[in-house]
Amino acid sequence: MKRTIAKRFLSGAAAALLLMTGGLMPVHARDRGPEEVKLELRSEGPGTVTWNGQGPGSWMRPKGEEVSLEATPEAGARFAGFERNGQPVTGHEPRLTFTLNQDTLVR
Repeated sequence: MKRTIAKRFLSGAAAALLLMTGGLMPVHARDRGPEEVKLELRSEGPGTVTWNGQGPGSWMRPKGEEVSLEATPEAGARFAGFERNGQPVTGHEPRLTFTLNQDTLVR
């Protein structure tokens, strides 16, 4: 009888712990706020792309936020253009501004 009580207590404690910690979810899902999307910035070729004073990386940002990027080619190189989620962005301006509505990869 003592083992049955101990098992019930432990399973109840485990259930309470799962509820308190958010359950069995992938870690990346728990890191995300309810209205956040991922912005990933990659720089390819000679030069760099910056956002908010920072170079390549990834950040969780509020959905609907306006994002402005700036590309700076190294000496002797030229800016070829941006690519967002695998699609070329029209124009060849080294500045790109858009609203972040979904997970976005910019190269």
